[in-house]
Amino acid sequence: MTVAPKAWRLVARVAIVLGIVASGAVVPTASAQAAPPVNCEPRRKGYQVTPAYIYVYDYVACQFEDITFPVSVSRLVPVSPPIYWNVVASGQGEIFYICNGSLPNVYKVHFGTSNPQFTANCG
Repeated sequence: MTVAPKAWRLVARVAIVLGIVASGAVVPTASAQAAPPVNCEPRRKGYQVTPAYIYVYDYVACQFEDITFPVSVSRLVPVSPPIYWNVVASGQGEIFYICNGSLPNVYKVHFGTSNPQFTANCG
């Protein structure tokens, strides 16, 4: 049986590691920091409104772990005075606010530097 040179290198590396582990030697490891993102796509951010939910997203999809950014949904509470915004959902990367009715309300979504405001039939 013939073994390719690359296979011999792999076998040698495994043997060295096993020898070090068996001898009880301390092997230095990389720091506890996360690995940098790999093979990332362009940043995706935006929102979608349906009669059933409001979906907000802001993230960069990468091969092993996504990079996420803060997102939220706020509803205008028209108490007079004052009128204020009540945060109804918030998170990192993406969130769904599930509607619990069909009354029209004014909402504002936050993602990146965008804060679009709209009316939706979402109680």
